[in-house]
Amino acid sequence: MGGSIGAAMCFILAHFYPDRFLSYIFATPYFTLFDDTIKQALLLGSDHYLAKLEELLGCRLDNEIIRQTFLANDARAIWAANSSEWFNYVDYISSIKLPSLIYVGAKESSVPELSLLAQQLPDCQFRIIPDLDHKDTYWRGDLVTPVIKNFIISIKE
Repeated sequence: MGGSIGAAMCFILAHFYPDRFLSYIFATPYFTLFDDTIKQALLLGSDHYLAKLEELLGCRLDNEIIRQTFLANDARAIWAANSSEWFNYVDYISSIKLPSLIYVGAKESSVPELSLLAQQLPDCQFRIIPDLDHKDTYWRGDLVTPVIKNFIISIKE
């Protein structure tokens, strides 16, 4: 299971290590390279990166553990990872041959793109969770957990 940028990592792992997985869960996948605004904030350091993310989210991240995690990250490493070409997930679609779940919040701008992606995967469940945006798909376990649980039950049957 990978979320956001971690979902891109799931595609890479599926491509290079397919024998290590029984299924995949792509939680609100994000495959687009960060734009120059984010990259410039990253180059200034983790505190600038966090401030830019909060500006884009339109709110302050109140959870202190999450804030400290962002601040502890190596901002230049994040910048480097988001400047590479590996985010072109299209090259890895053919590697996904196992049951998979893609879920995304209805307020996510990538819903149409992810719907098309789900149609290209051989055994994929696609779920849109009403009223959620990108960050809420992480913080609203009450809405997300049943989606994941139902997927797991369905592939066990």
